[in-house]
Amino acid sequence: MVPVSGAPAAFSVAPVPTPGDLAGRLGVTAAELDWFADLRRINTRTRYERLLHYRYEWVRKASVGYRLLEAPKARLKGIQRWLLREVVEPIPVAPSTHGFVRGRGVCSFVAPHVGRAVVVRLDLRDFFASVSRARVVATFRRVGYPKSVALTLGGLCTAATPLHVLAGHPREGVDLAQRFLANARLKDPHLPAGAPTSPALANLAAWRLDRRLAALASGFGAAFTRYASHGSRRSMPRAAPG
Repeated sequence: MVPVSGAPAAFSVAPVPTPGDLAGRLGVTAAELDWFADLRRINTRTRYERLLHYRYEWVRKASVGYRLLEAPKARLKGIQRWLLREVVEPIPVAPSTHGFVRGRGVCSFVAPHVGRAVVVRLDLRDFFASVSRARVVATFRRVGYPKSVALTLGGLCTAATPLHVLAGHPREGVDLAQRFLANARLKDPHLPAGAPTSPALANLAAWRLDRRLAALASGFGAAFTRYASHGSRRSMPRAAPG
C-alpha cells in the first residue's frame, strides 16, 4: 500500500490491500463484512430491531432541540474499535485539534487563550452528522487505501439513519426548520454519534478547516484551537450491551 501523491509515507496504518484481507483481519467472512458495511443501505430499510446495526435514542440538547445518539451493537462496535486502533488513530490530526487526541485535552485546548482580552467561541451544528460517507472514504483514499477498501472502511464507519427513527424526532420545543435540516443530514450516510470511530474521523475530516482557521487566527496575532465532544454524557439503553 503506497500513500497517494503528497501523503506522508510514515502513517503506521494497517496494510489492507483488498476487502478480503480486511475481512481476514477483522475475523469475519466476506458476506459478514458486506453486511456490516451496508453499502447498499439495506439496513436503513428495515424496522426489525434484530436486523439493525445500531440502537437509537433522541436526547435533548443542553441548548435547544435534540441530538440522536446512535450506538453500534456489539459486533460492529468491536470492528470499529479495531479500525480506530489500527487504521484511524495512526493518522495525524492538525496541531489545533484537542478533542479525542492522545496527550491532549481540555487543558491544552484552553491554554493558548488564558489571559487573552478577547476570546471568540464558535459551535459547529450537527458536527458528526455533517461528515458524509464520501468525506470519510476520501480520507481513507488520501492515506493510500485502494478504492474498494476505502469504500468498505467508509461503510463500516458511517450509517444512514432509518426513516422510522427520523420520524420519531421529537417536535416539542424544537425549531421545525432545524429539525428538517437535522433529519436531512441524518438520512444520508454520516458519522454516527456513538460509534468509537466517529470522533477521530470527524477530526480528520476537519483537517483543512483547522489549518485554514489557524492561519487566519495567526494573521491577527490570535490563537485557534478546536475541541470536539460527544455533547451529552447520557448513557444508551443497556438492555443489550454494545
